[in-house]
Amino acid sequence: MNISLRQIRAFVCVASHRSVTQAAREMHLTQSAVSMLIQQFGEQAGVRLFERSQGRMQLTPQGEELLPQARRVLASLEQMEASLHDMQRMHRERLRIAVPQLLACTWLPRVLDSFGQRYPEVALTVVDGTADEVLGVVRSGDAELGIGPERQAGPEINRIFLTEVPMVLVFAQDHRFAQCRSVAWSDLGSEDWIAYSSEFNQYLEKLFERNSLRFGERTVTQVNHLTTALALAGNGMGVTAVPAYAAQLSGSFGLRHVPLHTPALGRDFFIYHQKGALLSPAAQVFCKSLSVGLQRLGEQ
Repeated sequence: MNISLRQIRAFVCVASHRSVTQAAREMHLTQSAVSMLIQQFGEQAGVRLFERSQGRMQLTPQGEELLPQARRVLASLEQMEASLHDMQRMHRERLRIAVPQLLACTWLPRVLDSFGQRYPEVALTVVDGTADEVLGVVRSGDAELGIGPERQAGPEINRIFLTEVPMVLVFAQDHRFAQCRSVAWSDLGSEDWIAYSSEFNQYLEKLFERNSLRFGERTVTQVNHLTTALALAGNGMGVTAVPAYAAQLSGSFGLRHVPLHTPALGRDFFIYHQKGALLSPAAQVFCKSLSVGLQRLGEQ
């Protein structure tokens, strides 16, 4: 059996119009060409597809049974053609992603490498800054996608849950916690604290309030970037809580890291994009590909 797509299209078109003339007009063929395609399709299928009744083409019982299958074949073909068109468009696109700087140098490279190997013609731009800046970059249109911890997005931003990332405590290698396997929040009352995000500080204050925890009257050092916080902690200037992926750099900054408990703390991470904006094919495929990298995002 050697059925062609032109034969299937002719069959579906004639069945839809009940007319060879109208089918020929839609397919930009002559009536004789359409009739020939129908005849060939019927011969290949081994059934009679149509019979004339009052000047119109009526499906035979066999044709009625075959029509839904033929339509599914054409629908699948149209879907494949649309996917190929999207891939061609994607190969001409630039994808801009906003991410926290430390996420960009720990977890993201492997994700981008995997994506780049599959879609080498997509031009990638990473806008790396602080976690507090991600939403602003997406809101301004300087990045199509943002990846970062939970933030108050506002009505103009849509967010898609990605994963929960555990938070760990980091401190200098000679710190009093150096031999601990985990640390409770209540043990931090006498510790100098290094703060690197105003939003995260507010989150911690609410956490302490819910759990009747209080910090002592010790020094709080405020910085803008998480890498700076890690460097200060490694030099013994205090402790701080960071996403688990940041602990990959512990050795570089002379740090140790341990889980926090009572309560355990995790941060929800999201994909952010402008609400109402149609994502480019490259962005859609990138969002789907993120699932392969989620395990490493939560690794310590």
